[in-house]
Amino acid sequence: MKTLSRYITLVLLVLCSAGAAAQMRDSLLTHYIGIEGHIGYDNLFTRRDGLRDIGGVGGGVGFAYKFQYRPWRFQTGVAVTSLNSLSKGGWYSAVPMSGSYPSMELRERYDDVRYNRHALSLSIPVKVGYRYRDWTFMAGLRAGLPVWQTAVFEGNKRTTLMDEQLYDEFIDMPNHGLTTTPFREIHPRTMQYDLAVEAEVVWDLDKYLAYHPKKKARGRNRKKTFRELLHYEASLFASVGVLNSGTVEEPLNSLFVGGRFAVFYEFEHPKAKKKNSSKPKPQPKTKPKPQQQPKPKPKQVAPPAPVLQDTVFYGEQAVTKGEKVVLNNLYFAIDKTDVLPSSQPALDALYRFLEENPEVRIRITGHTDNTASEAYNLRLSKGRADAVAKKMFERGIDPSRIETDGKGMSEPVADNSTEEGRQQNRRVEFVVL
Repeated sequence: MKTLSRYITLVLLVLCSAGAAAQMRDSLLTHYIGIEGHIGYDNLFTRRDGLRDIGGVGGGVGFAYKFQYRPWRFQTGVAVTSLNSLSKGGWYSAVPMSGSYPSMELRERYDDVRYNRHALSLSIPVKVGYRYRDWTFMAGLRAGLPVWQTAVFEGNKRTTLMDEQLYDEFIDMPNHGLTTTPFREIHPRTMQYDLAVEAEVVWDLDKYLAYHPKKKARGRNRKKTFRELLHYEASLFASVGVLNSGTVEEPLNSLFVGGRFAVFYEFEHPKAKKKNSSKPKPQPKTKPKPQQQPKPKPKQVAPPAPVLQDTVFYGEQAVTKGEKVVLNNLYFAIDKTDVLPSSQPALDALYRFLEENPEVRIRITGHTDNTASEAYNLRLSKGRADAVAKKMFERGIDPSRIETDGKGMSEPVADNSTEEGRQQNRRVEFVVL
């Protein structure tokens, strides 16, 4: 009944986590699936008398799922892990001789004992983390389901006879059964359900390993290639068992400390549908019936081309030279310059503005809040402005028409002491030159 209740607890834990994930839906929610491999030091503490737990090397592979919601991250999956733990030591037992030899005792010594335990388990982690720049700090639980385990005893068994009236033991007398012989015993065992607390520090490796296309792709609704949607990360973790995963006779508590490397595939957000153009489609011209040639009318002089001081329109908004326009609904990865796929409508609007006004030159400026250092915010704001300009260049806009700048946290438009104010200060805007 105890084993059944533990399995039910595990199932409920997974279902509750999946339900919580399903409720967190937002345009900024990004899903990932991937594979991971882990290796490190492990130990199965036995607490056997006479043995010293040394541990060994463990490792495995697994399948992972995660989703990112702003700085928050949820991760689960399933992994197959091999544990190998070694204990060394020895012990002896003494039995008094009866009958004609009351002063003697028979001793059995177990020397140079090696106790190797090998286990294979199926583990399911449930972890929540918070991301800061390229680092994510995670914590949670890891449930282990036993698959197979075995234990190997090997060493030397030494039988001696000791008389309290003598100083030395009787040894190496085969005719009396006093010998030293090696022994090796294999004990198949079954681990119980294991529950461990796990902490992990994750390092995002995208800036070093992610693929960045060299050629400038043109087109408004270009989808990322498979290689562009791959993400890489490495981490250090520690997992400590909080339940007895052995038997009543031999209790076990697990420990696993090591590193993990994972490759994730990002599910890109669907592209926004193109809106119908406000310009009416040109009607096909009908050939005029042959008539008398009308007198030629004097040619009208075309009005002069609009100059930059005139008003241009960004969507429905009238924009004049020198006026700042905020690019609304423009989203970036946390503490990064990567433009998220959910920013597609904002990029489309800016592209249409530049395409419909080929004489216009603009300056794109990035701004941040005050949650980091001034130097870091300057780099981040300039990088985000460059990222937006790059998106326009990829669609065919002449690079000579766009300048970029980064102001960091020097020009706030709201109070940085509130979350709403900081969100308003994290913005990208442009001005017509």
